[in-house]
Amino acid sequence: GLGSDYKITKNLIFELNYFINKNKIKSVLDIACGDFNWMKHLVSKNNFEYLGLEIVEKIVNNNNKLYSNSKIKFSCIDVLSEKLPSKYDLVIVRDFFIHIKNQDIKIMIDKIQSSKCKYFAINNFPSVNYNNDVKGYGHHRLVNIEKEPFLLDKTHYIMDDYDRKLNIYKNK
Repeated sequence: GLGSDYKITKNLIFELNYFINKNKIKSVLDIACGDFNWMKHLVSKNNFEYLGLEIVEKIVNNNNKLYSNSKIKFSCIDVLSEKLPSKYDLVIVRDFFIHIKNQDIKIMIDKIQSSKCKYFAINNFPSVNYNNDVKGYGHHRLVNIEKEPFLLDKTHYIMDDYDRKLNIYKNK
């Protein structure tokens, strides 16, 4: 989609690259990685291990065919019902929470915090004052993870991400 276009993610790639190098990130878990369109530009600038998780098997197979190597892997899992891989330095969740129910977002935040990551990054729409729930499969709405019912606070670092922010939190 539009959110993975290089022109739109160019600044985000630059800022994430800075954050990764400054914090000596050695491994990245990308939840709902999609087609790897923008992330491939970040990965190519770094030497970290990368695992992209995606529920659509066709996308995972294509990503593995095009991009997999000793440092880059993709796996087909349902992150809502399956356990997340653990001990990644940075977990990135971008343009996923806009598609799932508020109760599932809360479950995912708990799973991420329990995964023993050092940092986690979630995109955020600060202009949203109230988090409506998604109407159903295939729909989306904007989510402010700093508002009820999520109330994520104590942001470690905030990046501009086109028409939204990418909030990075230090895990407990």
